[in-house]
Amino acid sequence: MAELMCPQCQRSMQPGEVCETCFISPVPRPEPVAGNAPAPASAGPCADPDCVNGGSVPASGCGACGASARAAGGAKLLFPWGVEELSAGGGALRIGREDSPLAIRLADYGNVSRRHAELMISAGMPVVVDLGSANGTFVNGERIVPREPRVLRHGDNLQFARDLQATIDLGSTR
Repeated sequence: MAELMCPQCQRSMQPGEVCETCFISPVPRPEPVAGNAPAPASAGPCADPDCVNGGSVPASGCGACGASARAAGGAKLLFPWGVEELSAGGGALRIGREDSPLAIRLADYGNVSRRHAELMISAGMPVVVDLGSANGTFVNGERIVPREPRVLRHGDNLQFARDLQATIDLGSTR
């Protein structure tokens, strides 16, 4: 049986276990592909279980998944009203009409829950967690499972309920 790991922090795990840090179920650890050159110096862990760089984002960025060295330090969220920043160690950004730094901006989005979702940097990558919202959180049109963290990639489209959208910007990968 293939070794299992947390897709976010890369910790080795057992079948049926949930990561104590990331609260995610394990995925098979990718096998190294023979003939691939070693990945350049890493800018941080990659949460993609099929990472072509063996789980490490090269300092120059990854053209395959869009992760960049910038992700380790933060990400930008492009909302209709402008840019909101996520930074490593900066805590979670709550999206909602209550107890959120964006609450005033979200007053006109009645279908966004009072405590809808949170975005944060975890293991060097931006992550979104739906907080059990009534109308859902979507990544690229796919509804995410409530309370299960979802790693985001450069260019991902986030949708909170029906009307509020944002795009993830991890900076240039080239």
